[in-house]
Amino acid sequence: MSFYRVLTDKESEQTNNLALHPLQTVWWADFKARRQVKVVNLGYFNNQKQPSRLIRAFIHHLPFNQKLIYYPRGPMFNRDDLAILYKLAYKKQAFMVKIEPYAADNPTNRQIIEKLSLEFPLQASSQPLFPKYTLRLDLSQPKDRLWHGLPAKTRYNVRLAQRRGVKVVENNSLAAINRFADLIQQTTQRHNFLAHSRDYYIDLFKSFAGSNVVKVLEAVYDGRTVAVWILFNWHQIMYYPYGASDYRYRRLMASNLLAWRAIETAYENKAAIFDFWGAAPPPNDNKNHPWYGFTRFKQSYQANYWPMIGSWDLIINEQKYALYNYAYTARKAGLKTIKYLSGLLNRRS
Repeated sequence: MSFYRVLTDKESEQTNNLALHPLQTVWWADFKARRQVKVVNLGYFNNQKQPSRLIRAFIHHLPFNQKLIYYPRGPMFNRDDLAILYKLAYKKQAFMVKIEPYAADNPTNRQIIEKLSLEFPLQASSQPLFPKYTLRLDLSQPKDRLWHGLPAKTRYNVRLAQRRGVKVVENNSLAAINRFADLIQQTTQRHNFLAHSRDYYIDLFKSFAGSNVVKVLEAVYDGRTVAVWILFNWHQIMYYPYGASDYRYRRLMASNLLAWRAIETAYENKAAIFDFWGAAPPPNDNKNHPWYGFTRFKQSYQANYWPMIGSWDLIINEQKYALYNYAYTARKAGLKTIKYLSGLLNRRS
């Protein structure tokens, strides 16, 4: 007999290795709990004492007493996954489940979705939380071969940062997280986008403390931190989810050295892949795209596009789902206006 059931806290910890992605680990679940998000841990049992599959679902409370369930970065979903998620959403009175697998966009997975869409109220999300594309670097090649395969300008910038005295150190400390928070505030003001609060990154660090998953790399020049990257190391993949830099020191090319040192860190930790987390759509030839610049930067390290299967919504209540999409679109437009006005004020100050 095969079935899903809610895991105990002990079972949840014991089955942590089943998590495909850092966002499905017990540490991320603890982090979301610190952020007042309810976590439901589900294990799939197939005539065995231990589950063979894991779902960590996050229940988000929205205005007007509405609930949305989010299931990020699991494997490609199947019929059993959708059935238990639908049942969970109905029980918790959530109007939808947003599902964003860490799975490739390929004919097999598209066929799975096509088949499941005939049985479940499933549709492609118009409001994805993760980008459709990421850039991944294959680390099966020797490091020296990768280095010599980089564009000449990229290698030049890495060496230039070294000649100018930039040092990169791994500093997995709360002090380094606070310095990152200082820099991310500068970065958001410079590029006029909204980012997480300082408490967000502090909670993240505290939840992952001792896990050896989160790694903090600091680029230091003349005793001052000029750039910081936060990495996730999990199941032979090194991820780069967060980064910030001090624009005043841009001529040092610290971010170029930091990127190369992050790749070296991946090699040192026996990673097979370096995942740059997100990218503008290929071929990245639209210079007006807000992600054009950092996508081009990531591509300069020979990372290749890896299209994912995307974001999918399991709809429980169609009326509430329609209202949510309308409200989300309106909120997005409002934030865009705030970003524009903030940019004007920053330029005048």
